[in-house]
Amino acid sequence: MRGIFQHKKGGLYRVQGIAKHSETTEPMVIYQGIEGDCPIWVRPKSEFEDGRFTPFDAKPKIDKVALLYLCDKKLLTAKSHGKDVYYFPGGKREKGEGDAECLARELFEELNVTLNPDSITQYGTVIAHAHGNPPGVLAKLTCYTAAIDGSPTAGNEIAEVKWLTYSDRPNVGCPMKLIMDELWHKGMID
Repeated sequence: MRGIFQHKKGGLYRVQGIAKHSETTEPMVIYQGIEGDCPIWVRPKSEFEDGRFTPFDAKPKIDKVALLYLCDKKLLTAKSHGKDVYYFPGGKREKGEGDAECLARELFEELNVTLNPDSITQYGTVIAHAHGNPPGVLAKLTCYTAAIDGSPTAGNEIAEVKWLTYSDRPNVGCPMKLIMDELWHKGMID
């Protein structure tokens, strides 16, 4: 059981996996909100089978690629002018542009660094509420790891470049919260 589900009251959640209750061995679903603070929850699997939750056909309106770059257990992020949260560097593809081309262009424009194209590896994709948009507007964020040449500095559209730890989670949008939770649970960020 994986994917995005909608609760009968309207909330959207992604199922993380199935676990067993430590005392009863009852199957439990581990799931996470993809809106707001993106809390992680657990509830009996039977509640996902009784009509409270239904599979949700997520159709993101925003589709971006991003660089997931770690150094000393901190994440490289940027904040655009006029924005109130930090983002992974990256952005939307231009017409005819592949993910690697888009990422290389965006990194050069945003951070004045060059992407090493031979080092690109897809980390994963998340779908969550697009920060600053009305409820129900979803963003798809495809994250890559890669080596870069140069020292990240703010480009034209960037107000600030900052290295974040998990304590900075309140200062990022929903897609990043999902990735940061995963990295923190894996011990990859402080």
